[in-house]
Amino acid sequence: MPGGAHLSCLLDVNPRKRQETLKFCYEKELSKDPKAEGTLITSWIISGTGDPASVKAVVNTLGASSAQPVEACVIRILERLKFPASAAGQALVTYPFSFSSSGGAAPDNQAPERKGASIGELSGDHGGVQDARAQAKARALAEARTRAAGGNATPGPAKARADIGVPVVVGGLDTEIIRRIVQQHTAQVRYCYEKELVRTPGIMGEIVVKWVINGEGKVDRVRTAETQMKNSNVENCVTTEIKTWVFPNPKGGGIVIVTQPFTFNLGG
Repeated sequence: MPGGAHLSCLLDVNPRKRQETLKFCYEKELSKDPKAEGTLITSWIISGTGDPASVKAVVNTLGASSAQPVEACVIRILERLKFPASAAGQALVTYPFSFSSSGGAAPDNQAPERKGASIGELSGDHGGVQDARAQAKARALAEARTRAAGGNATPGPAKARADIGVPVVVGGLDTEIIRRIVQQHTAQVRYCYEKELVRTPGIMGEIVVKWVINGEGKVDRVRTAETQMKNSNVENCVTTEIKTWVFPNPKGGGIVIVTQPFTFNLGG
């Protein structure tokens, strides 16, 4: 699998080489929806042969009429990318794109650009996507809140909380190891709650999620075991995030079963 610096270099070259094509995905939708703008965060796997696989959007804050056409167009472009082959295996990548009808400042001798697709900071890792992904999602959430407030900068819920309970662990990994790794992903879990609060103010409650870690440290199966919140959007978002997490290999190569409570509320 590509190392961190090598992977970053490859990704800087490939999507940026196609920036004009990515812009076209956005520009053709502006004729139908002139106010369309937002962030599209994509996730995909680079296989050992250098081919992208499982390309998908994990966050899309573009306007309702433009979200799906732009997303589909960007995914088609990413699926055609080609990276050098690596005998070390596959890599998981998350890549944000920001689309704006106002664009950024142009050089002094040029007219300002009116439409743009900017390439955000990437995150690539063999074990999962961590802080860069959470930060990109936080920016996307801020855009969604502004849009929900009618274009005003008034934020949504001030202090949404996602409290991580004590996990119950069965198998060859210590509870403390599981707890520490889950804590590292708190921002992702909290984001699932925050974005639903924009649509459904006041929701709160506990969700208990159960998942299986295989002998390679990857999450094989994950499901909502119990829910007080009874909100499928939050529950499905949390389980989708957990599928991307990677843990150390269990002792002896067996499976590990984790039962993890998450409590969501509006803190004071």
